[in-house]
Amino acid sequence: MKTILLILAVCFSSFSVADTQVPERVLIINSYNEGYNWTSETMNGIMDTIDPELDVRVEYMDIKNFYFQSDIQAFHNLMVHKYSDIDFDAIITTDDAAFRYVNDYRVFFNHAPIFFIGVNSKESYDFDSYNNVYGIIEKVSIDETIDTAKTLIPTLRTIHVIADSSPTGQSTTLEIQKALASHYNVIYYKDKTLDEIEFNLRQIDDPNAIILLAFYIVDPIGISYDTNIMTERISEASNVPVFGLYEFSLNHGIIGGKLISGYEHGRAINDIMTSYFSGELSDTYIKTFDANLHKYDYNALKK
Repeated sequence: MKTILLILAVCFSSFSVADTQVPERVLIINSYNEGYNWTSETMNGIMDTIDPELDVRVEYMDIKNFYFQSDIQAFHNLMVHKYSDIDFDAIITTDDAAFRYVNDYRVFFNHAPIFFIGVNSKESYDFDSYNNVYGIIEKVSIDETIDTAKTLIPTLRTIHVIADSSPTGQSTTLEIQKALASHYNVIYYKDKTLDEIEFNLRQIDDPNAIILLAFYIVDPIGISYDTNIMTERISEASNVPVFGLYEFSLNHGIIGGKLISGYEHGRAINDIMTSYFSGELSDTYIKTFDANLHKYDYNALKK
């Protein structure tokens, strides 16, 4: 009888530990390079709130500059070289490329739970077929940003939208089309180089128009841009107010808007990971996260 009770005690003890498991090793894979502002913001949000006792490794795919399948294979070869003998308890991915990469190589990563941020559209993935996947779908605040623009320009009729052809640019453009198509005259600049965009913006002479800088980091011929420099060039070329959707564009010429905060997304994914290891989440947990913040540049408003 004592033996049976001892076995039961051990079993219940192991269940209790499993429900409150504490991760030891976490791998963070970023889609973009370390100097990209969005990456920096999300990493700051993650590292400011993650358990300092964890063994955290950080990698950067730099998909803006290395986007061919051969580049992704080369990145994977590096991961094999570095981590073949390491089992991670959790993998955090920032943005679509890293999320797709880890899902494509789940076997190599021993099916560790994935915690993602920076995914722009739930429709782009078959989440019902995924196991052990948890994360946040971004929500761009288009209506709220345009409502703010209308307080400055009540007669607003035309919106010039700047977005590239990256996954983020495409999904953001789709959301803009849903929100604005039937209400405004919307002009898109998604297939133009930055030089061409600047030329077109200088020709705008319409007091009832604004620029909406959605997402532009790679031009049609594959040249990638620092977001600060890109934002400043567009703002300087424009004769009409420039609004944005992402916090990393602030203080570089845009007036502002209700902006997606990479830092808040980084904080939020740590909360989700903590809930998972506390046994509070069922298999696969996807939420749409709106921690977007109204932020405005006083100098740009005066201009």
